[in-house]
Amino acid sequence: MPIRDSPRDMRTLLFSLISLAACGTAEPPQAPGTDAVPAVTTVTPTPSGEFLVDAQRRLVLRSGTEERVLAEAIAGGVALSADQRTAAWARLIAGGPEGAVVLASLPEAEPRTLVEGVVDRVALSPDGAYAAYVRGGEVPRIELVATAGGEPRVLTNADVVRVPGQAPEGFVPPPHRDPPRFEGDELVWAAADGEHRVRWR
Repeated sequence: MPIRDSPRDMRTLLFSLISLAACGTAEPPQAPGTDAVPAVTTVTPTPSGEFLVDAQRRLVLRSGTEERVLAEAIAGGVALSADQRTAAWARLIAGGPEGAVVLASLPEAEPRTLVEGVVDRVALSPDGAYAAYVRGGEVPRIELVATAGGEPRVLTNADVVRVPGQAPEGFVPPPHRDPPRFEGDELVWAAADGEHRVRWR
């Protein structure tokens, strides 16, 4: 008779895999001699210029022939408001998994930190007034913060406590790869077990 995993065992395995992924992934080391001309991995056009993320995970704002490095060690890509006047991204702090969600108003693009911690997968509301992101840890969760400043609000897994060896009750998986997206009053994302939604206002 074949042995079947129980639903609880499967939930525990899924939670373990998600928790490992939420701790961040290390970038592969650069081969000697390959960093002279960094390859561009993503390009995000805006009226203020192009945001470039290169193979060294640097965020560069290019306007005409001028280039300006805004940040090192970017985690993911750049989120833009609908009017493309506000940009946000996550950056890592060298030497560990800690990082920050950073905001910049265009065209000045003077970065300022919104929140710090093990954070990535940043999204901006269409009006640029709120940033949503994934905070890693023992129980990864989605948080929301006003771009004008203030305390973050936990949207998922606020009261979930990790129990060794099993999946916590009420655990909502975070986005698998891409950031959540704002759809009206809801945040929507694809997780390892399918699509999830949560109201953010």
